[in-house]
Amino acid sequence: MQLTQQELSDLNFKQDVNNMVLSNVSKTLDKGERSQEEERAAQARSQQEILGYMRLY
Repeated sequence: MQLTQQELSDLNFKQDVNNMVLSNVSKTLDKGERSQEEERAAQARSQQEILGYMRLY
């Protein structure tokens, strides 16, 4: 199966985003217990970051 350059860069981008999400999740878990409020705020922030990156592409 041949992928075009565009498809390859899209896949790489999606993989980068997934890695960012995983890294954000593990950073959050490393901090131990957080209130639900803090948790929601952190998720919203990482969501915004990801949307920001997606707009670049």
